[in-house]
Amino acid sequence: MEDNIKNLSNIQLMQYWGDQYHEIDKEKIKEVCEENKIRYQFLPQSYFGVTNRWNSKDFDDLKNPVSSHDIFEQYVFEPAQANFDNLLIVKYILKTKATKIKIEGDITIDRWFKTKQYNPKNEYYFFHGDMHIIGNLNFDMHMYITGNLTVDGIIQDTEEWTPLLVGGNIKAGGIEMGAKIFCAGEIVTPLLCIDGTGEILVGQEVKSKLLVEDGNEHHINGQLNLQHHIDFNEDNNLALQELEKLMIPEIITKLKKSSKKIAKELGDEGCGEGDGIFYFDKSILFDYMRKGKNIWK
Repeated sequence: MEDNIKNLSNIQLMQYWGDQYHEIDKEKIKEVCEENKIRYQFLPQSYFGVTNRWNSKDFDDLKNPVSSHDIFEQYVFEPAQANFDNLLIVKYILKTKATKIKIEGDITIDRWFKTKQYNPKNEYYFFHGDMHIIGNLNFDMHMYITGNLTVDGIIQDTEEWTPLLVGGNIKAGGIEMGAKIFCAGEIVTPLLCIDGTGEILVGQEVKSKLLVEDGNEHHINGQLNLQHHIDFNEDNNLALQELEKLMIPEIITKLKKSSKKIAKELGDEGCGEGDGIFYFDKSILFDYMRKGKNIWK
């Protein structure tokens, strides 16, 4: 590691790598787009209604920017699908070499991240290379990582419209997402909870002990290699019964208690059992996991 960053804190290290200037090689754009048609042929040619950018003339729009930041600042408000394709182009046209970093401790990347004051213009975080966080990762900015993302703890988005786009593999102790996870490789995690309008796109497969769906309008594109799959949208009391087979009794008791509390606050007669609606509080599971506690029978 460079001498001038040896003594930086975790956040300062993340800021340092996120602020790096990456010049692009414009001459390689068209070549990379053609190569990506072969390199990523395992990805669907179109997904969630958007055709891969390298299969269209859209790459012509990339000829004016001179750096990775120029590209992502220009397209940050485009659909996550378009930015995922941009990421997989940028990965191969940067003149700088990919970096490998390992950060020990929890990391929060939010709108305060780059400055001491809230800045709504802090829309995304870009890192070129492999990132390993020995802790938990929370974020409310768009996350663009060209290589592999490994998080020993929990990955959690704190805002529904902040996608996690990864050009390699994702490995985590658990994933709690209400946004979009697009991964060119594989996603490996014991517990994956997707809620809200979350979407999953995986180039290879999702390997998980348990995938839980909670919320509406989910889209999953890719191969699933799951031991268990629970969907609270289909029959939430049946989903609870399935959860009872997997989780320790202490967890189930807390989930039922939380459901009753939520039902009462909503003026709902549901009590988490019988004919009542069960309100799934996934935060209970992840709070245990963040503390290194076991949740499985």
